[in-house]
Amino acid sequence: NGKELHEQLGLGWYDYGARWYDAAVSHFPCIDPLAERFAWVSPYNYAENEPIGHVDLWGLQKVIFDNKAASNQAFLTAYFIVERTPAGEQFIEALETQEDIDILFFEIPYGVSGKTFGVIRSFDHFKSLLRKEPELAAAFSGREEEYKRFFSDGKMLIFIGVNCEDECSYDNLLDIADTIVHELDAHALNDLKGVSKSALEEHADYFGIDKKEASIYSPDAEEVDESPRYKKSKAKKNLDDIKKILDDEEY
Repeated sequence: NGKELHEQLGLGWYDYGARWYDAAVSHFPCIDPLAERFAWVSPYNYAENEPIGHVDLWGLQKVIFDNKAASNQAFLTAYFIVERTPAGEQFIEALETQEDIDILFFEIPYGVSGKTFGVIRSFDHFKSLLRKEPELAAAFSGREEEYKRFFSDGKMLIFIGVNCEDECSYDNLLDIADTIVHELDAHALNDLKGVSKSALEEHADYFGIDKKEASIYSPDAEEVDESPRYKKSKAKKNLDDIKKILDDEEY
């Protein structure tokens, strides 16, 4: 999961930020600081005892990946890169304040590189959204039971989609991570905080441009990196943070 291994005292524990993780027993040897919010599971659990499809951010709260996203190693690697950026850490801190919302990542099957749907209140609410987006509905056809279980604990979900049909590979981790951090920082963070803004307003804030110049479509990582227009924007700062991790860790 991209966490640092510490071998002091021969323990072999991983530093998850909020607590240590012992891979030998697949549990945390320390109590979850948010344990009171999750009374139905042991305070030493990992990802609420659902480690196959879920990831525990910092030993605090799970993030959900649908079956397709969970099986895409480039997608998961890009996510682990993003969670170590300042923007990723800020998002994690905001998520920790929520008791009723989880995050679900999925592979978006059409057009745009990424899209955020939030906050989805229930499985019925999710189905009502699908009726409005035929292309999205086609991608979820036959997967009702998989998605129904994501709502089984009664929590609301923010859906974050990344287009991986032809693009998610280790050759373009920068682009995948850039899409993920954009969806988190420009859109999902506002959903978590209850801030109501249009997509145009969110893009204007994120790319540091006037709302009149904003579009529902986003510039790609190469354009953000090279154009003086985005030099002082959140988008450029996040991209530089991702590039630093990629360079330091030689992905």
